[in-house]
Amino acid sequence: MDLFIQIQQGYDVTATARQVIPTFAELARRADTEWWPSRTKPKSQRLQRKRIDDWWIPAVGSMRVDHITAGDVASIASKVRASGRSPATCNRILSAGSVVLQFAVKLKLIGANPARQGELRMKEPKRRKKVLTAAQLRALVEACEPQWQPLIGLMAYAGLRHGEAVGLEGDDVDLERGELTVRRGAADSDTTKGKRDRTIPLAPELQAILERVDLRPGRPVSGLKDCRAVLTRAREKIGVEQHVHPHLLRHSFGTALGQAGVGAVVIQQILGHADLSTTQGYMHAEVDAAAVDVFGGKRGCDG
Repeated sequence: MDLFIQIQQGYDVTATARQVIPTFAELARRADTEWWPSRTKPKSQRLQRKRIDDWWIPAVGSMRVDHITAGDVASIASKVRASGRSPATCNRILSAGSVVLQFAVKLKLIGANPARQGELRMKEPKRRKKVLTAAQLRALVEACEPQWQPLIGLMAYAGLRHGEAVGLEGDDVDLERGELTVRRGAADSDTTKGKRDRTIPLAPELQAILERVDLRPGRPVSGLKDCRAVLTRAREKIGVEQHVHPHLLRHSFGTALGQAGVGAVVIQQILGHADLSTTQGYMHAEVDAAAVDVFGGKRGCDG
């Protein structure tokens, strides 16, 4: 029915429009059944709902979602910060409401999410990753079954990503020159992120392992892939309580290089990072420098 005719006949046009554009509270209830179940686990969904009930519903619950502005969201953010919650908690509260508004975007009820503004989020202190020392890396590799040592050694002693280690082939290793080449796109289970091939010097520990491997061209250095259970058995055997996963070996390798005096630019080249700032995230200063004595320490710092 034409809007003018509706008005002439005495229809409540506002009520009619609200049947099409729901309030924030109405959309939040709809999100409970249509949006969150496919995105998160039940426990997380309950936490999200509580954050919305405690902070978003009192502020904007009765407002149509297309009337909510960035200023309304900023007001909620200000109240949350004033409550003394930690930055991480504040960001989770903001994220809960943002999910509902993103649902509105998905349904084409609004054109843009007013809560998706970086300046509304509080800066959280960066948590340091706990990595393995060089001595622990060496013990971990030695504790693994022999058939797994090539794959795990490539990650622990050369810093390869899991997919790069799986995809490495015999002709990528040059034992005479003491180096291996990681080729772009050669990764098996996940592609190499680097934009170009890179050459990595072989640590003595890795060279000794690869000398026992059949390095024929086209043949995988390791025909094995999923090493998580192997890493769990090995870390239990050497008495490490920390959870050990493939990428932790790469982080630990980068840390060992930094603590042994290798410069950041050289580490960047070895790890295959496009951006030096990414490399900084792999160098964790809490490791005791006295415990690091391998993995390229002979290379000088490049400044």
